[in-house]
Amino acid sequence: MAAPVVIDMGIAEPTEVMVASMIEACTKAVGDGECHLVRSAPQGQYRAIAILTWEGPDKVRIEVGLRRDEGTEWRTRALSFQPEDVELERFRSVGFVVGTLATEEEQQAPEPVVAPPPPPPPAPRAAPPPPTPPPVPSPRPLRPMSSVGLVGTMGGALDEGAPRYGAALRGRLGISSFIGVAASVGASVRPEDQRELSLRFLDAGLGLAFVLYRPEPLGAELGVEAVLESFRASAEALGTTDARERLMPIARIELDLVWAVAPPIEILLGGNLVARPASTTVMVGGESVGSTGELELGAAAGARLSL
Repeated sequence: MAAPVVIDMGIAEPTEVMVASMIEACTKAVGDGECHLVRSAPQGQYRAIAILTWEGPDKVRIEVGLRRDEGTEWRTRALSFQPEDVELERFRSVGFVVGTLATEEEQQAPEPVVAPPPPPPPAPRAAPPPPTPPPVPSPRPLRPMSSVGLVGTMGGALDEGAPRYGAALRGRLGISSFIGVAASVGASVRPEDQRELSLRFLDAGLGLAFVLYRPEPLGAELGVEAVLESFRASAEALGTTDARERLMPIARIELDLVWAVAPPIEILLGGNLVARPASTTVMVGGESVGSTGELELGAAAGARLSL
């Protein structure tokens, strides 16, 4: 049989009934040995000694010293009772705790938990091929530019006196994105002056129009035309009216700035240069009143409808 467990009551011993119930509960908890009070313990070695310290009628501190090869191992437990607890059951509880503390296995330090090695990194996956870029849409072909419009004109009349003012109807028929056929008809007049001389110009032209910059929204065009010009001068003197007219081929170059203000409506502003093979001199009453220029600058402004 294993060595016994001895108990030191620490106070005046209670009645034999209380002591007997405590010893019995302790012995049952020990299982393979017996429990005794210090005064009645058999001679020889003991397994453990329990010291009871009462801290009032309802509290008890239990210290159990276990004999080990390296010395005594002390275990401590505190019990608190309710006032309504039966005294006999209190001593049985004390005995059971003493026996339990005396027979529990020596508390071992928990083995260190070895963290599992980290999982190997996943094998690198081959990067997916880059997505195939969408096909670049081919640029939309530029359509030929055609238009019809009306402009006001201003130009020289004679080398003396006021300029002439008029209007012209213009048309463009696109052949490709940058060139087309140009046609125009125009009329302009210089009102009667102090010599009662009035001038009238009629012209019709045909040529080519070149798109320098497409109007997006600003653009530029260059026109070159062969023009047939009709010039008429009429004057009244001494109650009689005399008029002379001549027909002459001329050339006209025009540079226009185009503003696509609200497509298909476009605004035009341009300048032109007219070249004549010869000048025409106007005589009134035997006196020269001026001549048409061989080179003449003019201007035009208006609007057109892009077709």
